[in-house]
Amino acid sequence: MGKSNRERRADKRRRQAEQERRRAQSAAAAGAGTGPHREQSRREPPPRPGSEGHDHASDVELLWHAARAIADPSAAGRQRVNLVCSASDRFLPVAKQQLTLYVSRLWVHGWLPYDVVRYAARQCESVQVVGVAEAVAGEVARLLAAQSVGDRWRRSAEAAASFVTELGPPRAGDMRDWLELLHTVSRMPRLATITAPPGAVASRHAASTDSADQRQLDRVRALLAKAESTTFDAEAEALTAKAQELIARYSLDQALVSTAAGDAGARPIGTRIWIDDPYTEPKSSLAARVADANRCSCVWDPSLRFVTLFGFDHDVAAVELLYTSLLAQATTSMIRHGSVQDNTGQSRTRSFRRSFLQGFAHRIGIRLQEVTAAEEQAAVASSASLLPVLAGRQEQVDRAFQDAFPDVVYRRTSVSNSAGWHAGKVAADLAQLGLSGAQLTGSR
Repeated sequence: MGKSNRERRADKRRRQAEQERRRAQSAAAAGAGTGPHREQSRREPPPRPGSEGHDHASDVELLWHAARAIADPSAAGRQRVNLVCSASDRFLPVAKQQLTLYVSRLWVHGWLPYDVVRYAARQCESVQVVGVAEAVAGEVARLLAAQSVGDRWRRSAEAAASFVTELGPPRAGDMRDWLELLHTVSRMPRLATITAPPGAVASRHAASTDSADQRQLDRVRALLAKAESTTFDAEAEALTAKAQELIARYSLDQALVSTAAGDAGARPIGTRIWIDDPYTEPKSSLAARVADANRCSCVWDPSLRFVTLFGFDHDVAAVELLYTSLLAQATTSMIRHGSVQDNTGQSRTRSFRRSFLQGFAHRIGIRLQEVTAAEEQAAVASSASLLPVLAGRQEQVDRAFQDAFPDVVYRRTSVSNSAGWHAGKVAADLAQLGLSGAQLTGSR
């Protein structure tokens, strides 16, 4: 029996060695059409970066073979990586050029500048994020000079630059960092198109002319900033409720004004909110509840961990502000509960906090809907034409959402910690919704 086992192991080792030898031979014989992206062989090579004595097309091919091999533990893969890394002066200009080329392709695949740097920040080290940011900045400068981008794309570029600045100075990078970065960028998936890509003509994705009033948003920001800074839960919830009242009232006013002016150019827009660990799913539920209360549609991408919003410009801007503030308030309240253990002494902190955020999202969604419904009822009482206007705008939002996401899957979430769920609901129930301006002034 022991001899039989030894023979089987020997056979297995021989087969593995033979497979390794064949892979190495196949990799060595790979031609120009077997790079990480087959269209590479069909593209006209970009301008030569000035590396005399070497054929640029061959350098590009070697670079991409090495980038693909960065995740290949075989001897052939390590050999290709080492070859490129040992000649970094030769391959670094090519790597930067290829990165810019692939970043420029992402725009027509649904990506925005901010999305690119956020994705890179999750997949790569800071030095690689800076490399992506430099490529994005170069593309942004080129496209702005050509005046081929819209306002939302421009704002995304500004947010990308701000995000990278907050990362701080990275460590010094090397050629291996660039190979890993190319490997990551070349595998970025297509996204739903929510904003017209640079150079595109006006379409259903064009920016809404029904734009947000910055003065109104500043008033909402001020209320939410006070809500986040106060140490009194009741005051925080009252300030948040007042912010939602302003948001709902302004949305109704905009709907009437836009219709009265015959603004056929007003149309829904899309944006993405990237959600960070931990507890991404309950955080996405909070975003969805805030969106529902403000006439927006929302979908969660669990693999890339962002939510996509569709709505009119002022509604989307309000959802982004309100979600950010509510998440900060919920997190502060959640942390006050500290660590949680069950009767046996086993830690239940993670399940408690997940369920806390789920309970908070559920309850705050109901309360926000109540504020919106109250404002809508008051507006309808003074203008009977409002209801068909709101119905028509909601139909536009739903149509834009369905065009971008025709195969959305709906599913329920479960709660694993009842104590956390009820604690989250209590935190949301502290909201004193429907306060008048006089009452709010008196509470200050």
